[in-house]
Amino acid sequence: MVKYIVKRVLLLIPIVLGAVILVFTINYFNDSSPAITILGAAATPEKIAVVEAELGLDRPYFVQLGEYLWNIITKLDFGKSYSYNVPCSELIASRFPVTAVLGLLGVIISVVIGVSLGILAAVKQYSIFDYGSTLLATVFSAVPNFWLAMMLMLVFSVKLRWFPVSGLSTWKGWILPLISISIGPISLFLRMTRSSILEVIRQDYVRTARAKGLPEHKVISHHVIKNGMIPVATVIGLFVGISMTGTIMIEKIFNISGLGLLMYGAINTNDFILLQGCVIVCAIIISGMTLITDITYAFIDPRIRAQYVNSGRKKRLKTKTIKGSEGERA
Repeated sequence: MVKYIVKRVLLLIPIVLGAVILVFTINYFNDSSPAITILGAAATPEKIAVVEAELGLDRPYFVQLGEYLWNIITKLDFGKSYSYNVPCSELIASRFPVTAVLGLLGVIISVVIGVSLGILAAVKQYSIFDYGSTLLATVFSAVPNFWLAMMLMLVFSVKLRWFPVSGLSTWKGWILPLISISIGPISLFLRMTRSSILEVIRQDYVRTARAKGLPEHKVISHHVIKNGMIPVATVIGLFVGISMTGTIMIEKIFNISGLGLLMYGAINTNDFILLQGCVIVCAIIISGMTLITDITYAFIDPRIRAQYVNSGRKKRLKTKTIKGSEGERA
């Protein structure tokens, strides 16, 4: 298992490095100069050239890329925002907690509701509850979260005035954004859990457990759910990273001062250095959650553990065989 974890950690390094290089390269070859963002559209070419020289944008591509990577590795410095005139790391650090809490709460709600409904739908297969929950999951999986957010705001905030239109100043302000974020994942987890549980229920060892006289609730809890949740756990881990970084439209609609709204503002103001830092942070978080998911999956699924344990045993056995044959020759 240690070998597996080390291998996954080492594999993460080129992935993150590739993401940084890709984002930096796209911004480097962008036609719009950051100097125009600082000076305004009426700036003369001479002034633009002076500002670009001060920012070091007139240097070769590899020099800028090397300096940027070095600053990230050694100082966690993503540069200074052109529109805010403060370090990007400070802006990201101040906005990220709101997005992270919003995303994590959305994942928790989605997992609790989606997995529970999926298990019930599988256990009660061909029932009215199974058909109804599957139909609703299929419908809501096709509904974009930004459209749902606007409809919820129109009905419950503008018409009924039950919830605030924007912001998270009170506990009521969290309800509509969380519903908008959670509906899609709930539908996904429900369908995935139902499919996985039904696949496990049809296995021979479940029939054997029932044949031994175990109560149905023990068969479901000890054998079906434990094995059926392995593929679902993988998707849950991936969704944690995505939910912690992918709430741009929801934050814009509800005017939530998080990382998504910061990225949206950076796009509108052509603040490429800030947008670049935000995208890199999102890539690092998603890659890190993917790593944690892979490691967790290895602990959950005994087949992966057995693969590395057996490979180690085979190597040791092969070494002993070689040494034994050499001793016989001597």
